[in-house]
Amino acid sequence: MNFGIAYLLTGKVASGKTTFARKKEAQENAVFLSIDELQLSMFGQTPTREQLDSTYEGARAYQFKQALKFLQKGIDVYFDWGLWSKAQRALYKNQLEKLG
Repeated sequence: MNFGIAYLLTGKVASGKTTFARKKEAQENAVFLSIDELQLSMFGQTPTREQLDSTYEGARAYQFKQALKFLQKGIDVYFDWGLWSKAQRALYKNQLEKLG
């Protein structure tokens, strides 16, 4: 089976992560998954901190599950999840590596 590649994007706010991922999505067999976009689609353009905080882990779990479906079909996935800590990146990297 030919799995897609998962890219865990990290960088400062407004550093170009979304622009980069959107460009790749348009040019390649790829999808872009953003926690921010998912939450804004649920709560509108001015969500409260409570709304964001209370749904963050659930949104991440949902997108990860969807990402696995794409990856198994050979579609690359770009994650924009604000993976600021090395421990967070290592957690998802390890989970993805176990799956191939």
